[in-house]
Amino acid sequence: MDPIKEAFLKAKQDISELRESMSVLQTEIAELKHLIQEQKSTTHSSEQQTDRHESSTDKLTEPYNMPLYSLKSSNTNGSSGNKGVPTNKQTNQQTNQQSNTHNLAGVLAEFDSVKAQLQTQFKSLTKQEMEVFASIYQLEDLGATIDYPSLANKLGLTETSIRDYTHKMMRKGIPIIKTKQNNKKIFLSIDPSLKKIAPLSSLMLLREI
Repeated sequence: MDPIKEAFLKAKQDISELRESMSVLQTEIAELKHLIQEQKSTTHSSEQQTDRHESSTDKLTEPYNMPLYSLKSSNTNGSSGNKGVPTNKQTNQQTNQQSNTHNLAGVLAEFDSVKAQLQTQFKSLTKQEMEVFASIYQLEDLGATIDYPSLANKLGLTETSIRDYTHKMMRKGIPIIKTKQNNKKIFLSIDPSLKKIAPLSSLMLLREI
């Protein structure tokens, strides 16, 4: 069987498995969003209770002429009952919860943004451009050195066509790296940061969504 066809058949199988994985991820993301909402509700409820408590305290003290001197020592961070031990533990816990919630929300937003950008970029590729990109990705995974002649030989195209497809993909924002050796020969590779977050099967799936 032709290596390219075999690779695409394997990619289709990977896509099927990836769809199931993405379904699980979507469920987990929905649960995380629900957790964020619950934490926000809990924090809001806690703040309302604190406001009501402060309001109630103010009402109790208003009718009386309070002494001008302090009833406690200058250590206002502690209570008289616990010998000056700080009483802001609950406040710290709430602050940490809010910080974690904001961090999680930021991560989810960044994930959605990256996914949307990749989807836009790869949906803009033609079938032939995607085949060239997939060949570079696969050959690099096999440890091969990729240049225009090797791609042309693998895909049955001319070197001029390979150059043209490569330039068009780079203009569309596809992270292909061109490295010139001895100021003459050009080698191609995929940006490592892309390969860390998206296998080839995932990128091919984005074109079908």
